[in-house]
Parts: sequence; C-alpha cells; structure tokens
Amino acid sequence: MLTANMNRPQRTFRLVSSLRSALPLLPLFAGIACGGAAPEPKAAKPEETKPAPPAQPDVSAVPKPATLLVFGRFAKPADLLQVASGWSGSALPPNVVTELVADAPVSKAADLAKPVDFAVAIDPSGHSMMPGLAASVAVRPLDESRPILEKSFTLKPGKDGIVRLEPKRGDDDDDEGGHRRCALYPSADAPLRLVCGTSRSALETLGPYLSRTSPRASYPADVHVEITPEPVRSILEGARPMLPMLMGNAIGLRKEQDPATFSVVSAMLGDVVDFAIDLSDLQFDAKLADPGAEGTLTANFKGTTSLAARLATSHPERTDAPPATFWRMPAGSDAVFFHRGIDEKDIAHARTLALDAVSVGLTKAGFAEADKSAVKNLVTHASSLLVSPAVYAKGVDVDAAQKAVQLAINASKEPQPNSDETRAAGAQLAGWSIISLEQPIAAVSSVAKESASVLARPALTKRINVDEPGVPAPTFKQTPSKQTATLPKGTLHFELTVVHAEISQVSKGSAAPPAGKGPPKKAPPPKTVTKLDKPVKLHVFLVPDGARTLVGTAIDEALAAKMLAGVIASATTLDQREALTDLKRAKLGAGGFLDARAILEDSPLGYLAGRHARPADPFRALGQTPSHGSAPIPLALIVQPSKDGNAGTFVATTKVSKAAIQDLIAALLGPGS
Repeated sequence: MLTANMNRPQRTFRLVSSLRSALPLLPLFAGIACGGAAPEPKAAKPEETKPAPPAQPDVSAVPKPATLLVFGRFAKPADLLQVASGWSGSALPPNVVTELVADAPVSKAADLAKPVDFAVAIDPSGHSMMPGLAASVAVRPLDESRPILEKSFTLKPGKDGIVRLEPKRGDDDDDEGGHRRCALYPSADAPLRLVCGTSRSALETLGPYLSRTSPRASYPADVHVEITPEPVRSILEGARPMLPMLMGNAIGLRKEQDPATFSVVSAMLGDVVDFAIDLSDLQFDAKLADPGAEGTLTANFKGTTSLAARLATSHPERTDAPPATFWRMPAGSDAVFFHRGIDEKDIAHARTLALDAVSVGLTKAGFAEADKSAVKNLVTHASSLLVSPAVYAKGVDVDAAQKAVQLAINASKEPQPNSDETRAAGAQLAGWSIISLEQPIAAVSSVAKESASVLARPALTKRINVDEPGVPAPTFKQTPSKQTATLPKGTLHFELTVVHAEISQVSKGSAAPPAGKGPPKKAPPPKTVTKLDKPVKLHVFLVPDGARTLVGTAIDEALAAKMLAGVIASATTLDQREALTDLKRAKLGAGGFLDARAILEDSPLGYLAGRHARPADPFRALGQTPSHGSAPIPLALIVQPSKDGNAGTFVATTKVSKAAIQDLIAALLGPGS
C-alpha cells in the first residue's frame, strides 16, 4: 500500500507532463472533432505601401486677363495650309506655323489639327509701353515631342507641369532680348501647348489663358480675331486732354504760334482717340476653302463722339441694292464704288476747323481778305458737292497701255524721262476715272468755274512763283474740245495744267547772325530751275446726265470722252459682268468692288502730280493668271440699327474667289517689268 501510494505523485507528474506536451495538438483534435483537418498557421504579411499617383496638372479655365486687347484663332492650321497651297500653286511647309509661333522648326512635335491661338495684352509689369504678344500651338505628348523640341530648346521642368524652353542659340536671358520666351503648358485640349511670348511678362500673363481657357471656346469661322479696347479705355480717356499738347511737342507745333493748325491737328488726333473710346469691340471672321474666301468685319459702338463713329453708324435705313448708275459704269472698270451721301451737319465741325487753318495760312502768306474769302468759299462749296451721293469708277485699257510701254522701252536703250514715248505710255497707264454726282450740272459747273477763278487770282499765282521761281503756276480753265461733239449737249471741258521742273539747290554760305545771338545759321540754299518739262494736262469733262452730273478725267483727252460716251449710251456696262451677280442681289448701304489691276494702276491725278521716268509694265505678272487681274473683289458695307444699349453696328463683308486670290498673289509678289 505504501509503495502504491508513493508511486501516485510520480504518475500524476508524468500525466501533467504528457498533457502539457499535447497542448499544441489540441487545435488538430478540435478539427478532427469538427469533421476536418486543422489548417496550418499562416505567417502575417507586412502591409504593402503603394506609391501615390502623380498629381495631375490643373487645366481648369482661368479668367480672361483684364489687360487683354486682342484674341485670335486659326481653327485648323493643317487644313488652312492645304488651302493656301492650292491658291498659291506651291506647297507651304508645316514649319511655317511653328516658325511664326516659336521661331523654331518643330512642326513634327505640333498637332496642327488643333487651333493655333494668339493674344495681345498690355504689359502688366509696366516694363514696356508696347503690348505683349503670345501665341500657342498644340503639342503631342512629351515622350513623343521631347526629341524634336530638344533640337532647338533646352527643357527645364518647373512648377504645375510647366516646362520652360530655352533656345539653344546662345542668346542672353534678358527679357528685352530678341528671341521669344517659350514654355510647355498643360492644356485643356491637348497633352501640352507650346506657348511663346514676346517677353517673359507676356508669356506669364497669357500662357495660362491660351492653354487652359481659350482652347475651350469654339468659333464658326476658320479665322477669328476680336479686338476689345476696354483695357485702354480709361487710359485714353485720362490722356485725351493732354494728347494734342504731347503731339504738338513731338512735331514742333505750338498752339500759341499757330492756333488754327494746332486746332486742326488736335481735332484729327482727338477723333482717332474718340473712335477708340466709342468702339465697343471689333471682330473679324473668315472662312477659307479652295473656291475662295469669305470675310466679315463687325464693329460695335457704344458711343458716337467721333466723326468716324457717327459716319459708321448713320442712316441704317439707307440699305438697298446698288443704284442704277453703278451698273451703268464701263464693264472694263477695275474699281467701282458708291455711297448714299453724308449729312453736312456731320462734317460741319471738321470743315470749320479746316477753314480756320486755311485762313491762318493765307494770312501768314500775306493774302488780302478778298483772296482769303474766295478760297474759303471755294472750300465750302466743294465740300457740299463731295458729301452728295456718288458713284466712282476707274480703269485702264490694258492692251493700249502695254503697247505704249513697249514703244517707250524700244525708243531708247537708256531711260528717257518725259520723252514723247514716255509721256504717251504714262497717259495710258494713268487710265481714266468717272464720278457720278447726284447734283445738277449747274451746281457742279459753278464749283468748277469758281475753282478756275480762284486759281487764276494774281496773288495766288505770284505766291506759287515765289516758292518755285521760274516754274509756271498750275492753271485750271474752261477750254473748247472737239471731243464734246461725241457727248450730250451742255458738256463742259476743263484743263488742269501742271509744269514740272528739275530744281537744284546750291548752298552759298551762311547768314550773319544777329548781334549776341550765337553762331551763324546756315541760310537755306536758293532754288534754281535747271530744266522745265513739257506741260502735263488733265482733261476734265462735265457731262449732264439727267438730274446727275458725270465728271470724267484722263490725261488722254479722247480716252476720257470715249468712256463717258459709253456710260451715257449704256453701251458696255457692269451689269454684263457675270462675276458681279451676288452684288446685284445684295442689300447694302455702300460698297462696290476692285480687282488686282486697280492695285497696280496709276490714276490721272497721280500721274499729274509727279515726274515719271521710263515706265515699266505693271501688268506683266497678271498675264500668267487665269483672269489676267480682272477677277472682282466685292465689298458690301451695311449699318445695323442700335440695339441692346449700343449706338449701332457697322458690318463689312467680302467674298474673294480663288481667281481673285491668284491675281492678288501675282500682283503683290510677281515681277513688275
């Protein structure tokens, strides 16, 4: 019994030890008891930390800069380049766009299917008096565009996703340097936009707007430009009283020395400033396609203080088809325009200022009161005629002009100014002009005769001879003409004759200065006539045309009579030109057309005003175009009545055919001789 009792603790100890050894197996037994095997324990994994995604650049719209003056857009540059290439007949490279924007050949990095925008703003930094300009072009993702951009720029990443571009040309970093300031901006319509400005300030002011705001806007035109003078309106209004004095100082004109001339200059300058203040906004829109271009200029006015604004917004009710007289002008005209008249009250103030200036000038020249009164009356009566409704036409007989030019060239291998052949060619190149005035011939002839009388006054003739000694004074007088037989009864003929001369000036020393007035001043060298040219005559015909008067001019007397006779007889008229069909259906307040030849032509008055060397053929380049320079470019002007608180709207529209565009390219870029 004792032995058995002594062994019990040992057995208990062994049992506890066995149970302690079996504790780790209890979960396994529990799993068996529950009908399955116990899972093996899993080691705990450390918590994974994913890198935060890079912050997306902010491309939300920003407010329009308060200093913005001009905004413009070329909607799809790639398409516009293709259209322009078709017009010119030669392919325009895409680098044209990026050269204009960035002054660098990086077109392969650009997306020219997206718009190119530009803007002009006042320099907010105040470092420059000149406005700043910036332009932007869409750029492909940086991983694609970087190799191309790095050929011209060094890329330096900055804040907010902006990448600064520094040209690899060795230019200094002065903000007034010659090169543009460029940067890549995150954009609302492209991965990036390349924005370049004329200064660092322009770039920083306009870059966010051109990359984040303007790309969100849409316009119905291929080209859109809008001008808003609001940022400078307060500046102009504040400076308006001081501008005449500042301008007078700049040109050496003082009010106390010449009050009348000072008043005229001040009024002209003031009217320009007033026009900018009157203007609410100006917009231009154009659609470009292979058949041609259409353009519209719209000016909205908030006031009519300036004469220009009053004329631009007056008489919206005077809108109709072009007048019948317009269509009676010669079919071969190169420019024909009409207007429906101006109210004399609108020009009253300007005429008064001009008369004051004329009076002061005549007084200084020593004219008597009778002479001054005669000149002032002529200015008054002539201005009353000029505000009448009128039609103006001009043209040249191109074949006759080219033959005359060739004769002048063949006459001598050396240039012979004012030879008979040169004068004959010049007369043909000057062509003809016709004005139809809604005034009876009695009123027009009265002013013509008054002009002849005033120009013949001895005091005026004497004064001209003092200014140019030895040179006969111009004359304007009524003379008979055989050509009047081909024109209606009552036709009058006048001749305006001018003599040109070669004048030399030889200095003959210095004038003695008054005592105590400093060093001697050089006396102006006297004028000496070395050669007088043959007189040049401008022939002027006044032809009665019912209640109207036709005024025809030409250097060639027969040419003027011939063109006037055609108008009277309605022989060959504008309504026979099919290219003007759209103009026939238009309702407009004023307008007309011109062609490329009109740009190259001289005019009768222009020829009369100057001496001419051996002429060249200005129409040579036009011989290579399909229409030879005769494709018309119509212009329609319309005044819309005031609405929504504005003072009125002026609209000008044009439609330029592909043929006219080709003529213009040849006229402006082709050889002239």
